[in-house]
Amino acid sequence: MSTIEIMSAETTAVDTQHTLQPRPVLNSHFPSNLLTDTRHSSYLIFRCLAFDNPLINSNLRSLKRQTHSNPTTISTQFMIALPMPDSMIDKSNHDYGSSTSSIITEMGSAFIKGGGLNGNMGAGAQAATDVAIPRMIETFSQSNTMRQATGQTALSNHVSLFKGTQLREQTFRYQFQSRNLQELKSLSRIVHQFKRYSSATATTAKIQTTVEDKWKITDENKSTALKAPPLWAIEERIRSGLPRHFDRFTFYPAVITGIEVNMTPNQQHQSVAGTAGDPHSIELAITFKEMVPNLAEDIDAVAYYTQNARDGGFVKPTPLNTAR
Repeated sequence: MSTIEIMSAETTAVDTQHTLQPRPVLNSHFPSNLLTDTRHSSYLIFRCLAFDNPLINSNLRSLKRQTHSNPTTISTQFMIALPMPDSMIDKSNHDYGSSTSSIITEMGSAFIKGGGLNGNMGAGAQAATDVAIPRMIETFSQSNTMRQATGQTALSNHVSLFKGTQLREQTFRYQFQSRNLQELKSLSRIVHQFKRYSSATATTAKIQTTVEDKWKITDENKSTALKAPPLWAIEERIRSGLPRHFDRFTFYPAVITGIEVNMTPNQQHQSVAGTAGDPHSIELAITFKEMVPNLAEDIDAVAYYTQNARDGGFVKPTPLNTAR
């Protein structure tokens, strides 16, 4: 174990240009020059949301739309600003599958399309027959007898189906090193907040102990329950007034599914002199999972809005051509 001296003087400069007012308030960022150094043309904002509604799909979809259109109205507990990670992969996955269509199903579909349910029984029956004959021949073509006689087999009548869009997952990996006492305090607070607000909270829940005509719930009939952790919203903020061609990165509403803090990134515990063993450098990995699928309209919403980071608001330009 070794100790490292760092600057003890705390920086007192206030970032008046990029302070987000009136709500939400940015209360943690790292490094200390993130909001003032122009070399950081964009950075990530992690917003811990104050959202107490049940985590059902309709509420989450509404929250996602509101975050797109008017993010300053979203109640926020606190915000954390971090630089863009060295590895940034925005990945989306969609599920497709195939299903074999049966003869009966296809005959029924053809019967309906032929007007069988509208009183035109003859046309419906003829349409069903037209489907049944080639499907019966196909079934015979797939038999072992046909394979032995011809050395060939017919392809199955598969139907491709879209099953849905998978929920996105994103892991943000950082290597941090404190340069002064202010950064050490800020980094420790950031790690604490990520750990604290990714964990459940103990609360009291009432339970039913007797089943009669009425519920009998008293103060004695209570048990400890866990309240779900809060939701998060992650988005890329742009400082400069330069044009942006790629869509900004957005990821919300999301939950933290994993946190990893490596206190010995150099395979040796290096603590800061004058502290009770605070690590000089750490590796931080935070894994988020989006709670609702990212749909086409969500992608368009990010493309249509560009952010003015100086006041924390959004400027709505002329909609982009979605065929670009």
